[in-house]
Amino acid sequence: MESTNDGSSQKLANVDDIELAAETGLADDDDDDDDDDDDDEEEEEGEEASIIRDSAAIELGDPNTSTDLEVNSLAGNLEEVGGTRSEPSIGMMFQSAVAAYRLYNEYAKDMGFGVRKKLCRRSKTNNEMIAAWYVCTREGKIAASEKAECSQSARRTGCCAALKVKRMANKEWKVVHFAKEHNHELDPENVCLFRSHMKNRMHNKNRINKAGVGHKYTTSASSKQSGGQDGECQNLVDRGQRRFFAPADAHAIHMLFIHMHSKNPAFFYAVDFDEEQHLKNVLWADAKAKVAYTHFGDVVTFDTTYLTDGYKLPFAPFVGVNHHGQTVLLGCALLADQSTASFVWLFKTWLDAMSGRPPKAIITDYNKDIAAAMSQLFPETHHRYCLWHILKRVPEKLGDVCEARENFLKKLNKCIYDSTTAVEFERRWWNLIHRFGLANEEWLQSLYKDRQQWVPLYLKDTFFAGMSISQRNESVSTIFHKFITRETGLKEFLDKYEVALESKFEDEAQEDFWSFHSKTKEITHPSPFELQLADVYTRNMFEKFQMEVLGISSVFASKVEENGDIATYMVKAYEVQEKMKARRLLEKEYQVVWNAIERKIRCACRLFEFKGYLCRHALAVFLALGVLEVPSSYILKRWTKDAKSRHVLDEGYTVHGDCSESVAQRFNDICVRSFKFAEEASLTKRSYDVALLALQEAFRRVTHANNSVRKSRQRNYPHNGGRSNK
Repeated sequence: MESTNDGSSQKLANVDDIELAAETGLADDDDDDDDDDDDDEEEEEGEEASIIRDSAAIELGDPNTSTDLEVNSLAGNLEEVGGTRSEPSIGMMFQSAVAAYRLYNEYAKDMGFGVRKKLCRRSKTNNEMIAAWYVCTREGKIAASEKAECSQSARRTGCCAALKVKRMANKEWKVVHFAKEHNHELDPENVCLFRSHMKNRMHNKNRINKAGVGHKYTTSASSKQSGGQDGECQNLVDRGQRRFFAPADAHAIHMLFIHMHSKNPAFFYAVDFDEEQHLKNVLWADAKAKVAYTHFGDVVTFDTTYLTDGYKLPFAPFVGVNHHGQTVLLGCALLADQSTASFVWLFKTWLDAMSGRPPKAIITDYNKDIAAAMSQLFPETHHRYCLWHILKRVPEKLGDVCEARENFLKKLNKCIYDSTTAVEFERRWWNLIHRFGLANEEWLQSLYKDRQQWVPLYLKDTFFAGMSISQRNESVSTIFHKFITRETGLKEFLDKYEVALESKFEDEAQEDFWSFHSKTKEITHPSPFELQLADVYTRNMFEKFQMEVLGISSVFASKVEENGDIATYMVKAYEVQEKMKARRLLEKEYQVVWNAIERKIRCACRLFEFKGYLCRHALAVFLALGVLEVPSSYILKRWTKDAKSRHVLDEGYTVHGDCSESVAQRFNDICVRSFKFAEEASLTKRSYDVALLALQEAFRRVTHANNSVRKSRQRNYPHNGGRSNK
């Protein structure tokens, strides 16, 4: 119990609350101008106040969170203070605490910061609130108990910006303290991503969860206009070897493209018809997909889950992985016909849409038609087959063996996953073939022939952006899992397509926001590697890298050879293996080679080559060598917070074709560059204003150049309207 100057007793939750009460003035109101009013209020109502701290630092703007102030249920709105977003000031009066919070929150939204409730003071007589304290989300520091629970936390800077209100004797609420200054940069451009301003975002997510009402372009009316049936789409028409879309579905696709193109002139789409002019394949990619490809098009998955797993919808997306490890959409296809010719058309068209720049690596299902098309269109691209899809087909292809011999799958998995050398894999593979009598199985023969494209040990030297070799590609589940089932038809999918994309874009924007506005938990004894990269990597990537740093304690590096500038280390790693509910410690050895002149390091585990960040074995060697910073060549830009920033307009972009001769090629080239320009210009209001001025000047100069060319042509070709033959 702590005695206050006004004679009332206050129950303080903990030591932090005592310090907080002293800082904020809730325990001592002598410095307020309305001392007499406060005393009268407490004497009249006989209130004994208790300070109740919101230990979880809940932000009032989250509609899913219940707080002491029920913002969404209590009366009070902005109109109570005149409907303006004016700056708060000491002495300002409100009808309720909610009205005060809302004005402060609207003010915060305009300025560019978030608001949370620090604490409130309640009457011990009737538990009614009599004072409230609202602060900037960056106020204070992370509590020790919270550090243990969260690897990431909102960035706290000790900001003192705050608003305090007290209830007066007449039941109105008065501002008794207002601190305006912040000790950090404000962020008005991304303010909607602060939790206190996320009302619209939550509304969008609710709409996404309830998505069932489609756009006008895919209603049953359009189906009737095309001679189709009411209700579910007809999907595909199968006539012998030829498959194509029914007229109603073709019409729905066409209407979607018209709608998307009207919203974004840079929207790309292409259609493929059979010899009777039936629509059989389509491809589309919006501007965001094209921009995403310039940043994250190094590794691409062509996801054919919907084509192979019994779905009614013949949908096949191109997807990649962004700097947060999230799936990004790089194009979409609907394939009624799945022949080699169709895949050739699809890959060629998609490559044209992406400015002719092929990916460095691509992952597909194990399919001979896809493989044939890949060899034609992507001869230099590393082509990997999805191991998850291959193993999923084992019971289908080898059902008799799987049922009769229970240990077959166990032996197969051991051969695939535990083989660390080609010799070891070969030995296990052929033992498996002979032991189970599978020498005549054509499917296994084909798999063995293509083993370097799906067996993990052959793929460790190729960068696949962390896409797991052994697990299913999660592109379907992360983008469209809420919207597509095995019974989902084409029209229903088109209805919900934009909603799915909206959800995905919001998730990426949220992760971008938190990567820039949060920091890693404070570590008692951070390593130099953590200090170097904590503010460089995105949150997701830093957590993965940090696991390797923490793993250094379980490895031991010793030098075994030195030849000039090249040193070879043998690193013993101790790993816990769980088998049959028992845990045992396994010892493994990894060779690590360090070139001091070139500052290059290479570990036998190949984590950097495959996933793009250094392993604990290499980091342990760095510590042994006294190298306390990760060389820049081992910090991939695609995993950093600046992955999408471009200081040069054509960075990472190569012009394909002759722009001097082709109007279409010039148009495509300008479009690709303008996408990157638009993305960079939209990041802040300032860059947006600069971009508008630059565009106006550029348009003036381009128009002037074209007018000069026209006048020149009119002089040279006066008899044909100034048109040349070029």
